[in-house]
Amino acid sequence: MKAVVLFALTSLAAVIITGCFPQPSARNNPFDPGAGNYSGGDKPPTLVLSLDTNASYEEHMFQFDLRGSSDDFTDNSQLQVQIDWQNDGMWDVAWTNGLVHTHSFSTPAAYTVRIQMRDSRTNIATKNVSVTVSALPAQYGDGSDSNITVVSGNTVSVDDIYNLDSVIGVITYRGTNKGLNHGAGTYQPKTGVFIQAKTFIVESGATLTAKKHKTDGGATNEAYGIVWIAARAMFSNAGLLDLNGKGFNGGSMRFSGGFFATGPGNGGSGTPQPTGDHMNTAGGTAGASCGSTGIPCTNAAWDAIFGSGGGGGGNFYDGSDGARGGDGGGAVRIYAVAFDTATGLIQCGGLDGAKGVSYDNSGYIATGCGGGGAGGTIYIESMNARLGTSKMSCAGGIGSNYGDPIIQSDYTTGCGGGAGGGNRSAGGAGYAGGKLGDSTGPGSKGGNGSLGRIHVVGTYTGSTGAPPIE
Repeated sequence: MKAVVLFALTSLAAVIITGCFPQPSARNNPFDPGAGNYSGGDKPPTLVLSLDTNASYEEHMFQFDLRGSSDDFTDNSQLQVQIDWQNDGMWDVAWTNGLVHTHSFSTPAAYTVRIQMRDSRTNIATKNVSVTVSALPAQYGDGSDSNITVVSGNTVSVDDIYNLDSVIGVITYRGTNKGLNHGAGTYQPKTGVFIQAKTFIVESGATLTAKKHKTDGGATNEAYGIVWIAARAMFSNAGLLDLNGKGFNGGSMRFSGGFFATGPGNGGSGTPQPTGDHMNTAGGTAGASCGSTGIPCTNAAWDAIFGSGGGGGGNFYDGSDGARGGDGGGAVRIYAVAFDTATGLIQCGGLDGAKGVSYDNSGYIATGCGGGGAGGTIYIESMNARLGTSKMSCAGGIGSNYGDPIIQSDYTTGCGGGAGGGNRSAGGAGYAGGKLGDSTGPGSKGGNGSLGRIHVVGTYTGSTGAPPIE
């Protein structure tokens, strides 16, 4: 009887063990770290997205950052994602371990981005993200000139890129050493015809420049003297934008013929010394500020962006030119959604005035010194500008000192030319001429050119000493 009872209890125990406590599957085994979580359950990853939508414009490069996501047992580096940018059922990004992805939308609209993340056990988390993309402001252009690169080792004029078929040193959508070929004379920034790129890159060792706005004795060319570019995505400058001396020309005084015009705010030329008069005479007058309140300029809205030329130095005896004034600086205007000149240079300075010269001959001809040209203008408008330290300059040119050390007791000099007036401040006046019999006299220094303007509008980083903000 005891044997029977023991068998029954043993059978009952077997039933209890197998019936009430089923064996764990491989998927939910609480003792197998590779099969499920330690709590006995199994769940998908926690999908965390970081997305900045403050600049939600077409062509803006959105960054979808999923590095904050996690999973109970799968390491973050082993999580995989796939992405459908327009939620159209087509996975544009196939399963990958990368957790940071960038994307831009070319058309303004409301988009739904579908993101899935899976762990090592193929558990999947899904997230739909709404992104509203607005049209870019008109100043950033339409991108019709596509992508442009100025290649290292080359100096290229901006109007050549726009106008010509063949341009050495550039790469455009038309090919290597190919310009945009819009036609001769079509680059006219004053009337709104300029480069409208997607990206514009000036490589390290490359120079982008412009032809001179006004030359001696020549007419002003409104297409010249300015680099004007719109870039819907990026303008990147690792080289040099050189607009030094590309504005209005400097003056050159003649005793018998006056001086060449130097544009709005031009510096006055030094007064010539009449024949036989060896006394001091006044220096050239300072150039007026162009664009300042109360000081009118011809066509101020346009001309004020160019630096005016310095006045020429006076002379002692007719038949010679006074020393030439420095040319004014040109202008740069760039509108770019993203702008980067952290390793490049942008210069729109006025040029220095020429030094005076004396001649040891019977004519006792001596010339005064030229005034410096005024600085031009740099204007940058961007949603995200990355600036370098002291990478942009619109300095005025230096008025020359006498320069030639041959000053003897029977020499005199003409007067120094006045500096070019800038678009912010007046130039300096030239010095008076030297005096006969005074070998230690002041000579005739030209006035220094006035400082130009630098404006950066929008958000910018990387500059010590912030540029002025409009």
